[in-house]
Amino acid sequence: GESLLEAMRAARLRRRRDDHARALRPRDARGLWSTYSHALGAEICRRLVEGETLIAVCRDAAMPCYSTVLNWARAVPEFGEAYARARRLAADYLFDEARELALASKPGTVWVDRLKFQVIRWQVARLAPRKYVEEMPRDEVSEARRARERATEGWRNAVRRWDEDDDD
Repeated sequence: GESLLEAMRAARLRRRRDDHARALRPRDARGLWSTYSHALGAEICRRLVEGETLIAVCRDAAMPCYSTVLNWARAVPEFGEAYARARRLAADYLFDEARELALASKPGTVWVDRLKFQVIRWQVARLAPRKYVEEMPRDEVSEARRARERATEGWRNAVRRWDEDDDD
């Protein structure tokens, strides 16, 4: 009987410690206990920097689901900053990966490699646009603007002709 009482006291004490530790953790917007920890956030960011997608990271059983990570990025300021930094650094990783893909391309795989390269290039341009988006020279920008204006003017003329036909 004495050992049973001691085991019950130990279990009760363990539950109290767990409840106290849970009370110290931040809550998410719905009032639920958040499982965020600095170690878990650092692991997610490390894997993102190494080129892994957030979907792939969240498929791991030890990781939280996709929406939870995005909620943490909004709710926990230090994780949000680390997450944004990891995404920018992932662009550098993907840039290097695209170069390796281009250098390893063979005549038989050039079309598949080209598709992969284009997808990576698009993703890098979205992750770090200031660093990796090609700027158009000024004369090309003005030429594109003139072409757009010509197209708009042609559309306006077509609408005018259509309105004149309706008046007849």
